[in-house]
Amino acid sequence: MSGRADRRVRRLGRRWERPSREGGASVTEEAEERLDRYAELLRDSPINLVSRGARASVRERHIVESRAVVEHLNPRPDSSWLDLGTGGGLPGIVLAIERPDVEVVLADARAKKVREVERFCAVLGVANAAVRCGRAEQLARDPELRGRFDGVLVRALGTLPVVAELARGFVGPGGEIVAVKGPGVDAELEAGRSAADMLGLDIESVEEVADAATVVRLVRFRAVGAPPATTPRADGVPQRHPLA
Repeated sequence: MSGRADRRVRRLGRRWERPSREGGASVTEEAEERLDRYAELLRDSPINLVSRGARASVRERHIVESRAVVEHLNPRPDSSWLDLGTGGGLPGIVLAIERPDVEVVLADARAKKVREVERFCAVLGVANAAVRCGRAEQLARDPELRGRFDGVLVRALGTLPVVAELARGFVGPGGEIVAVKGPGVDAELEAGRSAADMLGLDIESVEEVADAATVVRLVRFRAVGAPPATTPRADGVPQRHPLA
């Protein structure tokens, strides 16, 4: 690990350093051990959850970035968050490890990835995370999931109009959708605002995340009412025919 990345890793997580319930190691120390193990699981997974070129730097790149996002968000205690399109569990597993006081649901449409994420959670002993398999368009209409989350994290599901439509059904009034984006997100903002207007959302802010290994910007939507009954549209339609 480079000196710069190592400093980032040490810096992140201090916000939550406190005695463990057993009075032994701090929660941060326990989290560090779990994150190291998680990085190994990602790197060694047989189903290519990270690109071959990134396997040697899983900790420095993916874990550090996810921790930076979690620290920036700083979700309130006892809140519930959905990681939509979780892939290999980023950033949702990192959120669950860093914040045992937050409920996390990890969702993905690909069964083999969901099975691998379930295995990761079992190996890591992550008790505050659950895993669901299914397309966002279908899960958003599940009565157990519709409108029940305080927030939705979306890392790689498409442009802002697509993200907004796929995530909208999971949050009720006052809930938020956080799109994890790169430096080029400005080109999506106009369409994102148009889609947000149709979905009962406001774009509250676009924020740059400090301490990430690369440039990470968060687009934060706030729900101003219940999700529209027609949202989301049928499978694949949001991607093929974005709202804006």
